[in-house]
Amino acid sequence: MRLKIAVGIDIGGSTTKAVALKGKEILGVGEMPSSDPLATSIGLLGKLIVMMGCSLKDVEVLAIAGGRSSQLPDSILGLRVVKVNEIVAAGTGGIVLTGLDEALVVSMGTGTALIEVRENGKRIRHIGGTGVGGGTLLGLARKMLGISSIGILVEMAEKGDPRRVDLTVGEIVGDGIGILSAEMTASNLGRVGDTSSPEDLAAGIANLVGEVVASVTFLAASKLQLEDKVILVGRVAKLPPVLKSIQRALSSFGVKLMVPKLPEYAVAVGAGYRVSAEDDPNACLIR
Repeated sequence: MRLKIAVGIDIGGSTTKAVALKGKEILGVGEMPSSDPLATSIGLLGKLIVMMGCSLKDVEVLAIAGGRSSQLPDSILGLRVVKVNEIVAAGTGGIVLTGLDEALVVSMGTGTALIEVRENGKRIRHIGGTGVGGGTLLGLARKMLGISSIGILVEMAEKGDPRRVDLTVGEIVGDGIGILSAEMTASNLGRVGDTSSPEDLAAGIANLVGEVVASVTFLAASKLQLEDKVILVGRVAKLPPVLKSIQRALSSFGVKLMVPKLPEYAVAVGAGYRVSAEDDPNACLIR
């Protein structure tokens, strides 16, 4: 039996995101700074109800994912709470938002997870990833530039040029090598000097993160034969300098990248859809 409305909630370290779903139809989205998981979840539930013009009785279930979901009870305001594995939620959210039946879902948060999704979400497998992600952006920005805002880092990066702080393959070996053209990066931040501008350093940091993620994505997509079905989700997917770096690198490797609308809500979407579609939302996870 299809549920009326499912609310998916992604409890992140800094931001909690929520989405109301009816099947695959997104009825509303919202986010709040993460504080107490219970208070934030209740606040977002209320926000969505007001936004949709409905009442609490129209919501069937709360689907909770994210690192702090374990802190929540099994019932909130009389609503059943189902906890969905974050890998399952991110993988499912990727294909729901794009309409694909299989894909390599690249979920960029603090770090980056690579998720193989097959058979319209019936089989989902975490195949690895990298510790490089949004946390890396902030960590390097704090240490190298003295800033703690992703927004400021992005503004600076868009004014800078990574080619003034990176070394290319051509500069090191004189030409392309293997599958790498002469214009591709051989050493991220390998040209940094005492006079490098903050804007160029910001651009180099964004490029480093983007190219590392692109490299592991290319290797995984090639092994899985999913080069034409790669989906990028997560808040970092909305940062133009990082996204451009990933797109540029993957394009040179012949990999097709898709970035859906609302990529930052993929985990919440996947959790909500999964719970509304089946009794055990985590049964698809292959360990």
